[in-house]
Amino acid sequence: GPPAAGGVRVFRRGGPPPGGGPRAGPPPPRPPPGRAFGIVSTGFNVGGIISPLLFGWIMDQGRPHWVFGASVLFMVLTVVLALITDRPRQRGRSEA
Repeated sequence: GPPAAGGVRVFRRGGPPPGGGPRAGPPPPRPPPGRAFGIVSTGFNVGGIISPLLFGWIMDQGRPHWVFGASVLFMVLTVVLALITDRPRQRGRSEA
């Protein structure tokens, strides 16, 4: 049919058909599905044990504003550790 009719069909369906575009190569690899869940659940578990003790100690020292500073420190540490562990492993090293 005419190109306008095709446009109307795509609009009525909500978008183009999946995979309809040109491909420049193989699809990118998918990230492991449980990685983000592992980071988040580990953070909740460790944070649930350490944070009440640490933040209580900070409050006992009379420095409640440092609770926010400690929170920022742990958030930055989480991002750094996630980025470090996300790097691909180098091949060619001793693979024994």
